[in-house]
Amino acid sequence: MRYYFSKNFLDPTIWNRLLSLGIGSDKARLVWAFILGFFLCHLQAQVVQSVGTLKKNALPVFIVDFPEEADLFVCTVDSKKQAQGNQGLWYFQDSQTYADKKIFFVDQRELSKLQIYFIDEPSRAGWQNKAKKNLLE
Repeated sequence: MRYYFSKNFLDPTIWNRLLSLGIGSDKARLVWAFILGFFLCHLQAQVVQSVGTLKKNALPVFIVDFPEEADLFVCTVDSKKQAQGNQGLWYFQDSQTYADKKIFFVDQRELSKLQIYFIDEPSRAGWQNKAKKNLLE
């Protein structure tokens, strides 16, 4: 595994500790599994929660009628595992504890920061206006 990561990837003290564990040891495998799992968890889900009131930490979102008006094409998926990063694949979560982002659906376009269009095909999901991508990061 040492060949997949350079010393610049990790802090030098962490790198030295990992090397001192021995690459083939069970401890090293456990540490590498933890590091890989940590990074994969942060790359994975775009789990959203629709909230009932507009709060300061909720993003106001408007659903447009026509695709050419949208900043983001959104496809809802059935599980967290299907949701991928900030690419428009959303998994709606009821619990705010597990949601990455909170959104509030507004009735007027002027009140929104993001306009979305719902689609059925996950392959078409994605940003149409990349300047607004930072709203969901």
